[in-house]
Amino acid sequence: MSIVNQSQFRCATTTCSPYAIVTVLNIRQCQMNCLEQAQCRAASFRQMNSSCQLFDNSINQNNSLKVTVESTTMIVIYGTRAPPEQPITTSTTTSSTTPTTTTTVDSRYIPSASTCSVTAATLCTTTTPMVATCQSYEVSWNNNCYYLDGSAGNCAAGYTLATNAILHCLSSLFIGKNYRNTISDNCCITTADTYQCYGFNITCNVAGPFVDAPSIGGDSCFNALQSNPRQLTLCRSI
Repeated sequence: MSIVNQSQFRCATTTCSPYAIVTVLNIRQCQMNCLEQAQCRAASFRQMNSSCQLFDNSINQNNSLKVTVESTTMIVIYGTRAPPEQPITTSTTTSSTTPTTTTTVDSRYIPSASTCSVTAATLCTTTTPMVATCQSYEVSWNNNCYYLDGSAGNCAAGYTLATNAILHCLSSLFIGKNYRNTISDNCCITTADTYQCYGFNITCNVAGPFVDAPSIGGDSCFNALQSNPRQLTLCRSI
């Protein structure tokens, strides 16, 4: 304990009053009384009447010590208590909320095994105001580029097969466009879906530009499963 002779607490408020006053034989006994009590933070021993005043945390409100003859004040130093006091620990619980991101997947881009009658019911609203910049042989729709080519179900790097649902929405845009590289040898358009539902009725298997739009059931392409070396294929940018 820290010992200050000829002093006692000068209290700013009445809460500074001792929580207990005991009669002891000497200053040593007063000191031990304080150290054995967890709430005791300081003690004052008065020789004239052998009283021992015990103070708790309220002494934090003291302004200072004042001089008092025959009084000795003792302040507890951490780690000197018997038994030793437990370290003061602070437990902090942090609660964090992770924002939930909801992503809506446009079903028109998902390959389907449905028959062609389902494709005909596709809605063609766009989901973005952005317009993709495409090649001269491509059409731009919903911020993607699309082309037709006699590539037998294969697409160039950076492209993937598009669906019948998408072709339903942009077929008329192909009027005036050309094959990307290869003239087809079959009029049914291969897509990411199981069945071929669209084909050309007029411009087919000849050099472009296309003079008509692919149509559902065009050139008898309805629930078709054609596979030729230069099968007409629809691709879109990724």
